Amino acid sequence: MIKTKERDLPKELRKILPGMEQWKLRLICCFVFLCVALIIADALAFILLDPELFQPSKKNQSFAQIVPYMMSESFAYEENSGDLIVFVVDKQMNSYIVQLNKKNFAEYAELIDFTYSSDLPFPQCKVIKGVPAEIDEDVKGFALEGYNQFWGDDVVDEANFDEILGIRLLDASKTLSDLDIVILIVGVWLAAGFLAIPLLLMPNKKKRNRYLNLIADYGKETITSLAENIKKDKLHYWEEADLYSNSSVIINLQSGFEICWLEDVRFVYLESATVNITREVIYTKLMVDTTKRKRMVLASLKDTPKNKAAAENLMKQIQEQIHIWERERMLGTTSKLLTDRW
Repeated sequence: MIKTKERDLPKELRKILPGMEQWKLRLICCFVFLCVALIIADALAFILLDPELFQPSKKNQSFAQIVPYMMSESFAYEENSGDLIVFVVDKQMNSYIVQLNKKNFAEYAELIDFTYSSDLPFPQCKVIKGVPAEIDEDVKGFALEGYNQFWGDDVVDEANFDEILGIRLLDASKTLSDLDIVILIVGVWLAAGFLAIPLLLMPNKKKRNRYLNLIADYGKETITSLAENIKKDKLHYWEEADLYSNSSVIINLQSGFEICWLEDVRFVYLESATVNITREVIYTKLMVDTTKRKRMVLASLKDTPKNKAAAENLMKQIQEQIHIWERERMLGTTSKLLTDRW
């Protein structure tokens, strides 16, 4: 159960609430994700809007096109769908078998008329785009007869069928229009963007709720005073130790949510954590003892030169600030920010 709601916290605390950490990594991941989506969208555009020329003897084509110069009447049809199967010839006089739906077939009516007439001008007609598919035996049987009728001569037989018409036909019966393809590509990019936004902005709710409960345990008065302090004195974030600090307070996020007021600190020191058997140092701990006889672990870092240097640097800054507080106490100028902090 959540003891307090995030919206009830002062904005100064909401900004440092854990769960949005590693935002740089999230941003990089989003950028990579969107770049991949853009590459996919560009690949779709390249493949779908300008596919390679259909090669009926090639087996590994996934999408292809034919620039038609002539088209026959249908010589066969597909029983289940009613699609019509025709011969298409390009300007290089290469012949292909193409499957069209009835709507597409009607769009090439002028090209069919031109094919069977000697006095009609060549019409403007769109490129045929489709998916290569195997020629089944039934279609092949009809094509043997239909192709010879189309040319009015015995130009194809079982022996030379693959050489003249290939082993695959172009199925253009279920392809999208160019507008549909553009909409699809834009849709892929927009969908990627919508998926990337939560990756970038959505915090770890479970983790944030845990910290909300820890913050609530301090009470409204303490939290309000802490927010006022942060507002007046900007916090610095120590990434290695997961600490926020300014001239008067340290907020430890590494093991929970702990507030340590520097005016209550008596000693600050480093402590090594070792393995019992080998006595090998594995962690360097930054510790403080407070005037309330409380011993706190501000940070527990893996024992590396970088981490140890960071801990020593932070320790020196805390020590310097403690000296400032001590001088102010001696001069009687210390103003208590809270009456009871623990």
